[in-house]
Amino acid sequence: MNIETNNQYLNDLVSALGFNSSFSKKVEFQNNFIILNEQKTQENFIDINSYGILKSNKLLFREPILLSNLKFFSSEDLSQIKKFESNETVSINSIKKNIFYSIQLNEINHKYLGSIFFTQDLDKSTTVIFPTDNQIVIISKSVGKLKKYKKIFDSNNINQFEYKKIQIPTKIELKQSKNKIKNIQISEESFLEISCKLADIIIHNLSSKDLFVPSSNKVNFMTTIFILGFNFMPSFIVPYLLRFLQRDTGSYIFCKQLLGLNYFITSDNFIYSDEGLQNNLTLGKGSKIINFSLNKNNKTFSFEDIFTAEKNILTSSISINNHNDINKVVIDKDNYSLRAHVYDFLNLEKFTYLVSNTGLILEIFSNDLIDPFLSIKKEPEIYFEVKQSLIDDFEVSQFQPKLPNLPKIKISNPLKLFKKP
Repeated sequence: MNIETNNQYLNDLVSALGFNSSFSKKVEFQNNFIILNEQKTQENFIDINSYGILKSNKLLFREPILLSNLKFFSSEDLSQIKKFESNETVSINSIKKNIFYSIQLNEINHKYLGSIFFTQDLDKSTTVIFPTDNQIVIISKSVGKLKKYKKIFDSNNINQFEYKKIQIPTKIELKQSKNKIKNIQISEESFLEISCKLADIIIHNLSSKDLFVPSSNKVNFMTTIFILGFNFMPSFIVPYLLRFLQRDTGSYIFCKQLLGLNYFITSDNFIYSDEGLQNNLTLGKGSKIINFSLNKNNKTFSFEDIFTAEKNILTSSISINNHNDINKVVIDKDNYSLRAHVYDFLNLEKFTYLVSNTGLILEIFSNDLIDPFLSIKKEPEIYFEVKQSLIDDFEVSQFQPKLPNLPKIKISNPLKLFKKP
């Protein structure tokens, strides 16, 4: 597929996703830094495997990133990327953009290879990335923050300061034809969140006729309150509180919340994080399925080898009916096999997943359903209250609605008191 853009960052992003890219107008070249969370990425991209929180020169928290496909690369790494050949041309233009500033520090030895750190604030305005064992990349919304952290990591060269501007879109127009135009808005959050969301909405909207939009990052109330309060707490207390939140929320969800990746991509107008079966699942409708491989006849198959149709069923139940346009992948002893921890993580013993070829979970069904794709007419959701429902359902016999009878009150004539005897 050929994609025309009017933005350097968009051009680099779609190139990283394997599309042929070109500019619809003259654009000044910028060496961008891009982060992706996709299964289909190039081998020469750098894996991001741990995350942490910084407060000035103190590292308060560092943990491995669980079940993630985070990759980091720069514009210079795009020359060796394999492209998908196609005659179709799509236009993706930036309508609104956010400005970030970046600086690259070389020959700085450290022990944080493959890590990404955020500053101690809720909006994570500054991101520090360690792509190699002697290189550091700092990205921030503020030039002042760049200077602050350059001084921390490279105090010997304080006067040498040269930064670059990154213009990352937060609203795009995707035009496949005159009648197929999609406008998609992304909330202005951290650099990591915007970059990953931008890649997600491009991939899912290019592969579907429906309009897919991202939700905001789902952070629970307790985590939000604690992170806001960290700036007023002593530094030695913060790591213990973060460990507590990690255990209370769960390592996987807590990791996604801090990284800003706990969002949903959906074609619905809106989606609730606890909708339907999602109370019992770590992954829910609108989230991306984890990257895994399947085995059959002593052969290993990757995700993209198996999930080739626009809609695919991942299930352990043979009884679930299939449809002609849906690819059914059964996990049992006679078909594909899956690692035990992935099988348990997805809870395939009880649930069936409807997954797109891009890895997006479209629906989740119970294995008790024989045909989960029967079209059922759903009534529009309205406000519901249990107490009011009980009153509405209350039935009695021989009852006629009428106003209650008021008691008769006799008032004597007050003029009688003034009569002469």
